[in-house]
Amino acid sequence: MTEGSSAAKPFTNKSKSIRLDNTNYLLWRQQVLFTIESLALDGHVDGTLPVPSQYVLGEGGAKVSNPEYVSYKQHDSALCSWLLSSIGTSILPSLVNCKTALDIWEKIQSLFSVSSTTKIMHLHCSLKSLRKRDQSMGEYLSQIQSICDNLAACGNPLTETMHISVILPGLPSEFELVVAVITSSQQPYKLEGFVVFCWIQSLDSKSS
Repeated sequence: MTEGSSAAKPFTNKSKSIRLDNTNYLLWRQQVLFTIESLALDGHVDGTLPVPSQYVLGEGGAKVSNPEYVSYKQHDSALCSWLLSSIGTSILPSLVNCKTALDIWEKIQSLFSVSSTTKIMHLHCSLKSLRKRDQSMGEYLSQIQSICDNLAACGNPLTETMHISVILPGLPSEFELVVAVITSSQQPYKLEGFVVFCWIQSLDSKSS
């Protein structure tokens, strides 16, 4: 087996359950980083690994190929190939000028940093505008949970207190008791307990 095939071998059993597209950058990034770190190749994408000199002085002062550089290039090329195979066809054209794994990584980060921020802002605005209205309690809470899950996937999770504070303003007048109890409590409510409280109040309001 040649050194080149040996460098590529660690990637042969690394499956990619997520392929990068315009909607899943943070999930893709997490999966890919874990794989790269497991192979101790993170220096290739975070810029901390110095690139060895391509040539060194051999006997008689002649320039010869540096074995460390050859090994570096083999591992970097294998990593580049694996990264590109984890990226959807809609993203690949933006990476055609990338020559190294670091080039690919930095380009992807620049492509998605703005879109991720925009998505997070949109999700927060959606949360603020939600109201229960004629929905069942289950539908209302599920809608909020879905947006919170999306925020967590974007790397911007809500705390339990923030989650509760999003639910409260959207509740109708028959939930005034719930709002009063929660907002006047001296101890923070756990989300699970708060949801149960909402369900009980919802059932009480239907039976009255």
